[in-house]
Amino acid sequence: MKKALLVMAASAGLAAGFVLGALQAAGPLLYWPVARLGAGAGDGPAVSPVSLPAAGDQVLGFRLATGDLIPGGGDEIAVGVTLAGGGVVAVFRRQGDVWVEAARMDGFAAIDGLEVRSATGAGWELFIYDEHDELTGAFYLRRGLTILKWRAGAFVPVWAGTLYEEAYSLDPPMAERIVSAAEVNAGRGELVVRGLHTRARREADGAYRDVEEAPLSGRWRWDDGLFRFVAVPGG
Repeated sequence: MKKALLVMAASAGLAAGFVLGALQAAGPLLYWPVARLGAGAGDGPAVSPVSLPAAGDQVLGFRLATGDLIPGGGDEIAVGVTLAGGGVVAVFRRQGDVWVEAARMDGFAAIDGLEVRSATGAGWELFIYDEHDELTGAFYLRRGLTILKWRAGAFVPVWAGTLYEEAYSLDPPMAERIVSAAEVNAGRGELVVRGLHTRARREADGAYRDVEEAPLSGRWRWDDGLFRFVAVPGG
């Protein structure tokens, strides 16, 4: 487990020692899986006490990303934690030799990925990928993307959409499958979505055969006054 966390930290573009120092903590922060890496890691900046997740919550996984999300203070650390009840994302910023929680966002499904990218062309945004999986119960799976940007002391959503959606009929069960899959290209103040929507029926051998398909497309441009991406008609 410890080796896996170190590899993940390195893949996020951080030196392992920086992560260990930045997220080294005691008390309530021991609930963070990343905080457990701090044990025996030596001296380093301490994180101010927080209680995310709360005591008793079951941590199922986490993701890390770093970048200049809050202008004027250098790089921040974004941590996405998947709990038994859903996903939570917190952003930590440095104040002197202390890392403090600058923002916390919840209401997500399982956190599937975090990225720091520039979609607006004006600074950097936090891309949060989450996944809601009920294929074993309600026969439904969805993977979404939410883009957050810092404004006036908080992160606000500037765009949200579905990247993948898979659903099956309930009556008769599993007789029909509907899949929507799309890719998002973002940059220089524009978002472009392209994908495909398909409907399939299950045949006697259990395989699904496509009976209908339609392209998915959309285009959005950044509006600085509205502080969000606005759909382009006919895009």
